[in-house]
Amino acid sequence: MRSKSVDILVIGAGPSGCAAASYLAMHGHRVVIADSAQFPRDKTCGDGISPLAVRMLIRLNVLSQVESEGAFRIENVLIQSPMGKMNRSRFDESLGANEYALAMPRIDLDSILLKYALSSGAEAMLHTRIEEVQTDGDLITSLTAKHLDSNVRVKIQPRHVIFAVGANIGFLRRCGFTVNTQNVSLATRSYYSTSIPLPKDYALYFDEELIPGYGWVFPVANQRANIGIGVVRGRHRATSNIEMLDAFINRRVNQEVLCGVTREDDVKGYPIRSDYGTQRIAGANWMLVGEAAGLVNPLTGEGIDLALYSGILASECLHAGIGLSQPYSRLYEAELSRRFRLLFVGWRICRNLLLRRHIMDRIVHTMSVDSELRSLIVKMGLGLESPISLAHPKWLYRVIRSR
Repeated sequence: MRSKSVDILVIGAGPSGCAAASYLAMHGHRVVIADSAQFPRDKTCGDGISPLAVRMLIRLNVLSQVESEGAFRIENVLIQSPMGKMNRSRFDESLGANEYALAMPRIDLDSILLKYALSSGAEAMLHTRIEEVQTDGDLITSLTAKHLDSNVRVKIQPRHVIFAVGANIGFLRRCGFTVNTQNVSLATRSYYSTSIPLPKDYALYFDEELIPGYGWVFPVANQRANIGIGVVRGRHRATSNIEMLDAFINRRVNQEVLCGVTREDDVKGYPIRSDYGTQRIAGANWMLVGEAAGLVNPLTGEGIDLALYSGILASECLHAGIGLSQPYSRLYEAELSRRFRLLFVGWRICRNLLLRRHIMDRIVHTMSVDSELRSLIVKMGLGLESPISLAHPKWLYRVIRSR
């Protein structure tokens, strides 16, 4: 078995891995990205690129490429409560001027981000599966990789490792990581064409049949959408996810939100890990980023924004730590904790307490008549404001007294 020494190994070429690799390569580090897939490859996802994710793409200086290659611009977020109350909020009004979102199939987005990482100086080992991780205490000393084209194995000896493997629970456990599956949800989606143009909305439907989950319609083109549902694992056991998705679409057709809907692809399901704060996310020479660290919004299921954010943060900490000869893993854990620990606590409380039929109905109604509360809810859902703010007596009073 031949050996390969690398400075930094990034495992996984999704948004978090490519963000980390791009930043590090641009700052002069020798980076190798390993992924078991050939690119372009599809990735089951809701395809939403939130305003926070747009900000991260700006930081990486890759937004112009994403937009020029067909990302669909989203101007609003639409929320419908279980009892049919509806509110549409403009991002530029709730968040500030020039704020907007995008939607783009992951087969396109991930290819753009990988190409950008390679153009920044990273090296790729694609169609290469990591099979074993060798450690000395908390230090990763080497990894065994298999080139799937040739079945040739190579021993990789990295100085630093970033795990960006998404919700690949089996792989993480084989690598010796403890993964808490208590906060795992299940999502199901496909692509659909419509006979009429779609509004430029992130449309979130908290149907009574799905709550505390929800369904979405995210347009990726004028007459094409990623449509799916996300449900809490263990609920709705009597109905399959595909049946629930079909029923969700039928409700939107009856509501005249969708017209002439035709499914373009197979229905695909995937787990969503939102268990940040329940496991170690960094060690002597390794870090977990994105969904591998459980960094998915438990309220909305959005993960691309936190993937990009954590990938950039991990690379910043690694770059700074190498330059100052300091333990970058502690810095990364501390910075993530400062930014997200209380946020995730608040998101989970909101999911468990607020995503109920009558409460959601009252909140959405109040949003339609109270611009301050509307802005707060949008910021809270996107992670730009702590959900704990909603517990302030001022907001509770406004929700209770609204008619």
